[in-house]
Amino acid sequence: MTERPPSSVSDQAAETAVLAQELEHGIIPSVAVRSESIFRRRFRKFRRIKRGYWSFLFITGAYVLSFSLPYLMNSTAFLVR
Repeated sequence: MTERPPSSVSDQAAETAVLAQELEHGIIPSVAVRSESIFRRRFRKFRRIKRGYWSFLFITGAYVLSFSLPYLMNSTAFLVR
């Protein structure tokens, strides 16, 4: 028999309470679950938007490159032979 997902908020709350009690009494072995930070969740969600992610990387790269341009594109010689 397959379990169906809870259909309402009260069903979800009841299922969560039952699981918490089972975990507390040792019926379900506890597994160390590391909670994910909100920044990681937002970044993972942002990476799913491929066009936005690659645009962000391109714009960030161009911004970082712009800091070196005054040294590369000026009127003084960088290397004289």
